[in-house]
Amino acid sequence: MPSLGNLAAVPRTAWLALVLAAAACPANALAERLLCPGTDISVSYSDAADADSACQAAAYSIAFLESNGYTRGGGFEMQIVDRLPPENIPHSLGSLDHRNQQIRVLSFAEVSRGQKSILGLPADRELYRSLISHEVAHLIAFRNFSFDGPTMVAQEYIAGVTQIATLPPELRQVILTLYPGEGFRSTAAINLTLFLFDPHFFAVQAYRHFSRPENGATFLRALLLVRDLVSD
Repeated sequence: MPSLGNLAAVPRTAWLALVLAAAACPANALAERLLCPGTDISVSYSDAADADSACQAAAYSIAFLESNGYTRGGGFEMQIVDRLPPENIPHSLGSLDHRNQQIRVLSFAEVSRGQKSILGLPADRELYRSLISHEVAHLIAFRNFSFDGPTMVAQEYIAGVTQIATLPPELRQVILTLYPGEGFRSTAAINLTLFLFDPHFFAVQAYRHFSRPENGATFLRALLLVRDLVSD
């Protein structure tokens, strides 16, 4: 970029291009960084409310998964951004970089601006926190699988159950009413086609399946140990 002293010599079209390029820079380029209180989990953010949501989400997800036999496996980083990397699935709201063990989630402002839904409802702070809980669950699960290359179905089952389970009870009931059903009746029913067709419905049915006494923590742990328990 030209120095300030040379800007007067820049043609108008080039100057406009420079302004547009600067405007296109991700908002999180100037983000602040927070260490979640009492943890080794960090958040890069532009809005302090988003950082609070991220820290709460991490705490809720970790507590839920640890209560079901998972281990946290050390600290990690979360980034609240206005854009996800281009390699992500279109319309994604969050992602996990497995290589760098780094979570990225769209800012609440960006989610709200695009009128994007979370679990089929207009985004609010509780639903936004659940979105981050979902991504944290992906990271914790990734650290706990006993084998390489777990199926997408296994990963999304764990993340979906965690997202629903960590909602406030009254909001969870709203979601369950919005997506009626009995939950998966067999592992064969837990399939990639259903997830790709309707990820929200998949998450709710996974939670219903998990909630049955014969499944619960036993099934969540089995997903980490048995490669072909569910398949894509």
